[in-house]
Amino acid sequence: MIGILAFGVGLVALGIFCGCPTINNTPDDDTTIGGDDDTYLDDDDNDTSVADDDDNTTVADDDSSGDDDTTGGPPFWLKIHAIDVGHGDALLIQNGSTNMLIDCGDNSDGEDVVTYLQAQGVTELEYILVSHGHSDHIGGCDTVLQSGITANAFWHNGVNYGTATYNDAMNQVPDNIEHVAQVGETRVLEDASFMVLHSDAEYPHDDENNNSVVIQLTFGDLSFLFTGDCENLCGDETIANANSLSQSLASSYFKVPHHGSNDSSSATLLNAVWPAGITQREAVISCSTQYNFPDPEVVARLQNDYGATVHITHDHGNIVAYSDDGSSYTITYH
Repeated sequence: MIGILAFGVGLVALGIFCGCPTINNTPDDDTTIGGDDDTYLDDDDNDTSVADDDDNTTVADDDSSGDDDTTGGPPFWLKIHAIDVGHGDALLIQNGSTNMLIDCGDNSDGEDVVTYLQAQGVTELEYILVSHGHSDHIGGCDTVLQSGITANAFWHNGVNYGTATYNDAMNQVPDNIEHVAQVGETRVLEDASFMVLHSDAEYPHDDENNNSVVIQLTFGDLSFLFTGDCENLCGDETIANANSLSQSLASSYFKVPHHGSNDSSSATLLNAVWPAGITQREAVISCSTQYNFPDPEVVARLQNDYGATVHITHDHGNIVAYSDDGSSYTITYH
């Protein structure tokens, strides 16, 4: 018996002395993010040429954030694509392997939106969120839903807009994925999350623009505000909702409402979105020149009064914001 015990003790000692190999399942930063700065772009030659053009790249940096080592920044990357669909909205959010689509453009834009999603490797959308029932926001959604791309949830404002285009899209939405957005709801993508700050299902306005679903996306120290066609009344309600939720509207990235029209982007809203602490201000406008958008007064207000860099799909094509650390991001044109 003593001999057996001695033999066992010897084996334990040998194990301690030799050590045991460990397996590290955490990928290097390059495998998560995609390597060099250029590698997060598509393979399209147009994309890579844009990334090297300093004139087409801006960097937003939150001064309050520290180095990754001290803040423990997000492990995944975030990309926000403002897809050029002419007069309309279609925005793809990618956080790691999770994808979300805000609006789908008009009827004629559906195939282009699907092609763009497929070019980004999107086979599944965790959320489709339609800001409101106008055709230039919901029109392409039936095509997206019929494309073979899986949609796990379809959010909308709950207002039955009743047009043929609206009905065509909504008829393609399975009951089990349909959801009416409610103010204060939050959802997590991977390490980004969003909160609903405006939705008027219960007390809808006559002007459908003012029923727009407004959400704020947060990724690390960064915030991004998506506004649909929210006009000034909707903007005031969004501010009131945020205050009641003790939620700051401060956001570096501002999807300018209603294609840059002068019935939106009031000084009251912009003061809430860009308080003094937000030093980098990026304004993204999705429009064509069909209705003389964006309004020159709005562009001047954004640039001159608030010091924002204005990015317009009609002028710049697809506009892509990218962050790999949650403390800063670049914007490139594609």
